[in-house]
Amino acid sequence: MTDRFSQKIYRVVSEVKEELANIDALVVELKRHHNAKPENSFYLRAVASLLHDFYCGAERIFVRIAEELN
Repeated sequence: MTDRFSQKIYRVVSEVKEELANIDALVVELKRHHNAKPENSFYLRAVASLLHDFYCGAERIFVRIAEELN
């Protein structure tokens, strides 16, 4: 591998690890509320927001990989 390509790989790996840590935190948050009974629409919207953040984190990983590594 070229030095420049190796640097790209390490940078992308680092960014992906950071994003995965964020996703892990979202999973922990969702698990805390897994058995809770929704009492109102605000609760459901909060859970939906966590799921949205999860999806966006996964999407950022794939976009980053596609942009850097083609």
